[in-house]
Amino acid sequence: MLLRLPPELIVRVLFHLDLIDLLRAKQVHPSLKTAIESFPVLQYRIETQLACVEDNKNSDLPISERLRLLRNRQEAWSKCSIDFRRTLTVPQEPSGIYDLVDGVYILGDANRHTLHYVRLPSSIHEELRWEKINISKPLVDMGVSIHENDLIAVVTKSTHPSDPSKYVLEIQLLQFSTGASHPRAHLPVLFVCELTEDHLAVYIEIVGPHLAVNTNRYLNEGATAQDYLYVFDWMTGEQKMSVKLPPNTYSGLLFLSPELILLPNMDTSALDIWRIPTSEAQDVASNNTGSQTGSPAPRPILSLTMPSLTPMYSLLDLTCRAEPNPTGSLSSPAARTNSKASSQPPFRPTATNALLTFTMRIHDLTDGNIIAWSMHARRADVLAMCEQALGPMEDENAPVRERDVGTRPAGEGAVMRAAAGASMGESISEEPGTGLGTSVDEPNASVVLEGIIGEGSGRLVRNAGTEEEIVIEWSLGALAGAVEDDEEDEDEDLQDQNSGVWISEGEDDSEDEGFLFGDLPNAMHPPVPYATWGAPITRLVLTSDAPTRWITTSAGTRCLSFVSSSAVGNTRLPWALQVLDFNPYTVRRAALRDAAIQSSHVQVGSDTPLDTVVPSGQGERQSTSDNWEMGALRRLADLARVTAQCVFREPLGSTLQCTTTFASKDDSRDWDFQGVLMDDERLVGLKIDPSTDQISEIVVMHIGLGV
Repeated sequence: MLLRLPPELIVRVLFHLDLIDLLRAKQVHPSLKTAIESFPVLQYRIETQLACVEDNKNSDLPISERLRLLRNRQEAWSKCSIDFRRTLTVPQEPSGIYDLVDGVYILGDANRHTLHYVRLPSSIHEELRWEKINISKPLVDMGVSIHENDLIAVVTKSTHPSDPSKYVLEIQLLQFSTGASHPRAHLPVLFVCELTEDHLAVYIEIVGPHLAVNTNRYLNEGATAQDYLYVFDWMTGEQKMSVKLPPNTYSGLLFLSPELILLPNMDTSALDIWRIPTSEAQDVASNNTGSQTGSPAPRPILSLTMPSLTPMYSLLDLTCRAEPNPTGSLSSPAARTNSKASSQPPFRPTATNALLTFTMRIHDLTDGNIIAWSMHARRADVLAMCEQALGPMEDENAPVRERDVGTRPAGEGAVMRAAAGASMGESISEEPGTGLGTSVDEPNASVVLEGIIGEGSGRLVRNAGTEEEIVIEWSLGALAGAVEDDEEDEDEDLQDQNSGVWISEGEDDSEDEGFLFGDLPNAMHPPVPYATWGAPITRLVLTSDAPTRWITTSAGTRCLSFVSSSAVGNTRLPWALQVLDFNPYTVRRAALRDAAIQSSHVQVGSDTPLDTVVPSGQGERQSTSDNWEMGALRRLADLARVTAQCVFREPLGSTLQCTTTFASKDDSRDWDFQGVLMDDERLVGLKIDPSTDQISEIVVMHIGLGV
């Protein structure tokens, strides 16, 4: 029936297929194959999915031109080919406030009352000039949502009107395109909190109507005042979440989805995931009034531990970055249409496939040196892992007691909550030494959950006759750290066994449950060890510490990695620059290219049949025929392997694959920058004035032929 339709209707039907279905359709009938290969709109549909980008429906460029630009961009990034450079002097004395988002570079100035910005060029003919937004009060930081909301949220700090010893923290909601108060914000200014400290770090991100902000007092040595995590609906002015935190808890903030936020926890060296409340009951609990109302204090729904360090190393800092952000379901298309910047690019990276980058700055206690490691993961992979651990995300607002673990009497909720998030056992069941039980001999029992509890593993069993849960066959070696001082003897006895059984049955409301799980003050569910969650979906990269003061080094599936110049044989520049691409289709195409070269077949390029680049599994690591790059990659791998053995307690085992391209592989002074930023179509080199240690000049390097 499909083949009887007019060609334009066939094309319209095919356009709604995803990549795999389009490639399958080519094999169904010659007419479909011809249509898919000849109509630019279908080729563009395929290429956007291969490149992990989404079409900008507000772009006025024809489809054929968008297809040309996309193919040029992909080919240029594979070689890090720069088609033009533009240099711009920074006229004002800058502050440390900056961002690079949606083709706009924003830089605060030292007086903290002005934000300067420049729209970066996509063509060598475009004008490059500074513009500015004036701020009425001293600014602390900013959050930007240009593409989705035409919004810039400016965090300001001013002296309290009635108490000069205090400060007031507020957020001004401005329309980026005009600099005026945002027309969709019911309140032009959001009150955040009062504080007594002069120095304060603030992390802020915006997705849809949600504005999340975290305060951190690490700049105040010995600070005892609490930090806070807030979530506002910036359109209505409603405060949806307010959480008190111990000082210096979180060191960053990003959105996993419109409802989930992730924060790096410096106290526990873990990534805490919070769910933004939606129901009225959750709102009450989030206000941290549990002691007055009987509601439990809010906690993260999940905590993902980072690789643990050996005793001679300590974690100095843990930052995070992901670009672009997800798009909120309630965002208005009109907002994106009215934004000056949003209508320019014909396509942009998808948030689903965007990299999450976590940079660890680690202090070597033996010689005082600082080592930097970056950990990369795709947002989709982390979300899938969360769904595996917590259950289907579509039931995200259901209380834990309504999940498949049933209910238990009061006082036993800790066991139930912990087990509810522990469905990770399958991924490590084949590893030796996990302590995971292989059989259940309890009568009338059926296994309902199997997985990891903290650093241990085991099973939660429901007795079909009594509806009681029983914890069976736990790995006891991982429980030692959870024991209170008065239980040390009991713990030592348990550790003497190779494996054992600790059972909590029926309505026993004893302290034994505290032995197994503790109070879990930092997470609703037990921490998931890095070996369980991280090894299958992340890659850790040893990087140079020098440029890590700027974290805007990723866009979509690509990121920058700065490596020691001595490691790659470049002695003139302090570091060399790599572009890593974690796009699975790019990885697969690179593997095919190298295999073709080695077997003397035709080289695989951008015109390779698309059927051959659909990845199986995670693809293969790229190799290269360039002798210099081959040698550099080997040296880097050897250095990372040796360093990791010294720094980390456990083998990293990170398996996420990527391709590698060196942007600066010679001694050219064209790469003599003190830092480099990136977005999806540019690198931005930063030159620093040594007398002020601030940015004095930026160099825009465009990748791929411009518009």
